[in-house]
Amino acid sequence: MTAGTQTSIDDLTLAWNLRNTIASSMALELDSFNLRGAEQGRFPITTWGEYYIEIPEHGVKKEIAGRTNGVFGIRFANQTWDWKRIVQLPLYSGYSLESEFEGLKVLIKHWGEIRIPDDIPCIALSLKCRGIYSEGREIQNVTVMLIWRDSVARMISLDWIEGPMEDCTTPEWFIEASSLLNLRDGMDRMRNAHKNLNWENPIHSLYVIPSCLGRGLKGSLSTTNYESWRSEWSYREYEELRVDLISLLSSIERLFVNTRGGDGNEQ
Repeated sequence: MTAGTQTSIDDLTLAWNLRNTIASSMALELDSFNLRGAEQGRFPITTWGEYYIEIPEHGVKKEIAGRTNGVFGIRFANQTWDWKRIVQLPLYSGYSLESEFEGLKVLIKHWGEIRIPDDIPCIALSLKCRGIYSEGREIQNVTVMLIWRDSVARMISLDWIEGPMEDCTTPEWFIEASSLLNLRDGMDRMRNAHKNLNWENPIHSLYVIPSCLGRGLKGSLSTTNYESWRSEWSYREYEELRVDLISLLSSIERLFVNTRGGDGNEQ
């Protein structure tokens, strides 16, 4: 599996009805559980630019870019992205917060029968923290865990820091990607992703794809402008986030028990 190859959505056949591949004797109503496409993954970060979930060739990528004053006002610096190394995120249809957990589990079990590239993860989870670190300047960290159908995970994080000038024209950013991990190691890293952040006025957020996995979370729920990261759960206290995070990771782990590639316990 090469988790970073871009595949055009025009080349994919992603809409897939489970009843076409599962024995008709299975009494599951799964018409609404399907994939409708994929998009180039972006970090759900609150800034004036877009930052893509890229797996850098050497594991890290950093830049001081930002915006500058021009003849026609503020001009944004162009970011340099390696489009072939940006992760594609799945776009689900019918996965509302009320969707059935078992339906999603069956989909993941039969993920290999869908005619899509193996480099598209089936689950994605993101944590974001915003705060103030020095002289009123904002700092953000977004940590994403990508999970593939064979219980392989990868962590990709983005650090974004406002620059020292009065209009914050030179933000610094840093992307780091882990090597491929087994699911449990990835979850261990995710549990501790923001544990030691010590910023002023922190606001924590949690996102998950598909959003139905967030059913029952206690954070303040809102709708985002992202097509893939549809829902955001916000928290003022880290411990409140951590309670929901542990519960969500437990739910994700259950999806991969006794499924193809899941802990080697297929039945």
